[in-house]
Amino acid sequence: MEFLKTNRRFDFLYDGVPFSELTCQEEQVCDGDRVTTVYTFADGLKVTNIATKHGDAYEWVNWFENTSDHPSQILSEVYDACVALPMPHEDWTQWQ
Repeated sequence: MEFLKTNRRFDFLYDGVPFSELTCQEEQVCDGDRVTTVYTFADGLKVTNIATKHGDAYEWVNWFENTSDHPSQILSEVYDACVALPMPHEDWTQWQ
């Protein structure tokens, strides 16, 4: 579960700026094998990531929402799964 709590598993550009360089408020709720992380930006962009661990597998879904009354900036280069494999906690030999 630590992987779900400490890693951003996706990436995107917002008005040409990488997600990792953007300033936002991050709120995380853990419920058993599910971690919900909400990223809220000052201009109204809200990104919700719900990640679930299923045994040895992970799944996550991202929702992008404009909560303001004006158009958001352009989202581009959205990578829904942006992770390095094997994941740091995994023993790669189990897959061979």
